[in-house]
Amino acid sequence: MLRTMMTLSIVALGPGTLLLAQDLPPNVVAKYVIYEDPNDVDSDILMDVQYHLAPYDRDGDDVTWEFVGVTVREYIGGVLVKSWSDDLPDVDTVDGYWTVTHDNPEKPSNDDFVVPPLVEGTGSADFGTTTSLDYSVLGALYSPPVGGPHFSNATGRLDYIFGHVPQPLLDDDGPVWIEPIPVDPVW
Repeated sequence: MLRTMMTLSIVALGPGTLLLAQDLPPNVVAKYVIYEDPNDVDSDILMDVQYHLAPYDRDGDDVTWEFVGVTVREYIGGVLVKSWSDDLPDVDTVDGYWTVTHDNPEKPSNDDFVVPPLVEGTGSADFGTTTSLDYSVLGALYSPPVGGPHFSNATGRLDYIFGHVPQPLLDDDGPVWIEPIPVDPVW
């Protein structure tokens, strides 16, 4: 699998509700943005991957998240040209969920979602195409270059393959940025 880097901005959550000690946090959407020049946040966006996450369980600071959907979008010249979605994708963990240890489970932060597990599936065409999209995305730790990361937000790395028949889009070992998502996402 090929590698790229990503950065993470604020992951938006539901309304700021006071939660009891073991209450579940609201749904979140983590959006990972892949740029044409992985070292330049001002370059054109090529793709973005959105993970629609719902809390499944909580044990202290550990929240177990269910992937209720994945959206993959493709851009040309900064304009959205194609979109695919997949409900309940395959998540390569022992239980099929993503358990994250949060500094503050009531308010998960960007840093909490930097290294997602392997998520694979086939997205159905939503916009701009009639062809399905095979995808495989895995988070990895990011070691910033000398001088610091290229982006101002939390940074991680994704290994990914997007497969349009007949030619897949493979990553280029560059950073991927995660940008804010509207509060309390509705799917």
